[in-house]
Amino acid sequence: MDKRLEECVNYFRSRPAYQTVFQKVWDKAVSLGHFGGRVACFGLSAEEKEQLEGFFQKSFRNQNTIIISAALMQKALDNSRFAGLDWQTILEAYFGEAMVGRKEQKQRQLDEREQFFARFISENETNGSRWLQKVLQEQSAGYQLLMKQYQEDQAKLEEILKLVLAASGQLPADQGACAALPVFAAQVTGNPHYFDEGTVAGHLLELFILEQFSLEREEGFSEPEWKNRIRYQAGILKDDLSNYTLAYGIQGKQRGGALHEGICGFYRLKEPVQCTLFTLGRLEDAWGNHVIYVVENPAVFSVLISRYPEISLVCTNGQPRLASLVLLDFLAKHSILRYAGDFDPEGLVIARNLKQRYGNRMEYWGYQAESYYKSMSEVILDEKRLKKLDKVTDEELQEVVKAMRQEKRAAYQEAMVEFAYQVDS
Repeated sequence: MDKRLEECVNYFRSRPAYQTVFQKVWDKAVSLGHFGGRVACFGLSAEEKEQLEGFFQKSFRNQNTIIISAALMQKALDNSRFAGLDWQTILEAYFGEAMVGRKEQKQRQLDEREQFFARFISENETNGSRWLQKVLQEQSAGYQLLMKQYQEDQAKLEEILKLVLAASGQLPADQGACAALPVFAAQVTGNPHYFDEGTVAGHLLELFILEQFSLEREEGFSEPEWKNRIRYQAGILKDDLSNYTLAYGIQGKQRGGALHEGICGFYRLKEPVQCTLFTLGRLEDAWGNHVIYVVENPAVFSVLISRYPEISLVCTNGQPRLASLVLLDFLAKHSILRYAGDFDPEGLVIARNLKQRYGNRMEYWGYQAESYYKSMSEVILDEKRLKKLDKVTDEELQEVVKAMRQEKRAAYQEAMVEFAYQVDS
């Protein structure tokens, strides 16, 4: 800073009134993109007004609102000992930064942001980088999250993107394998919780998997089960041991073609097998009889396998979890599924959802009003629960729906097992 400019800046800094005026002038200049316009100053003290009067050679004593225009400032500067300096130079020295218009500032920020993300797209041609490019170009799912993280912490977002893109190229499913979520996260990042539910990295990885495998939200999944379904597609298992289904009379083969000795061993012994998501994730296929019976209740499952030792049977144990759906997906490729569940609104919605999922590969089993009346319980259905029946529009279920709306009682599988479920020989 030359000596004359330094003297000018020191003059204004020593007079507090100019801090208020110059801040408003600076904001106006940034808004306009150049020094100009006028500003209004309110609530100045008598001392501050006196400081302004000394430079502007104008009385402000009786003014509550003081208007300072660029023309007034230029005239005062030209008549002062600082004549020859310009206001942009003075203001930039006063605030210690370049005067950049908002439009220019915004463009500079956009350019910086574009360069930030371009590094991840241009460094390598991967599915992950192509996904990121698509999100940014189309402003699709994940875009707002990326922008929010960029504004909050660019360094943290840089780390997250590097690791998410690294994970996108190491999905277990691409190698025909499965891995527990903490194990996969630890292998990629060193932190077993890096892709946990609720983390930015976990959410971005889910969005990549959705795009990579063209997944769309499916009926019959709760939100946690849908999250499991997304990860499962990529061979990542969040809840691989407690997520299970019961089966009887089925066989399976591992990826690569060899029979699964555990599942086939239970088949030969005519014993039920608990198939965890861990096990199912390693299967290439599973099959059973031409008709696979599916029930909601474990007690009914137990009765049926004792009564019909040659049956093929699956138990969902209520709302089908991912393990049940994965197994049924295998079985439905070879067999007809015959489903029986509880006669309450939630049970009928489950049946409806499964029918929507499997179409003509699934049949309703035992859904007659006669069975409902013979097995009605003392459980009263309130209006909130009965309202769920509005979702059940299948013609084959209307007989039961009508009876349930009329009686307002639930009926459960355990009470029907002796008369409602006939198995083909």
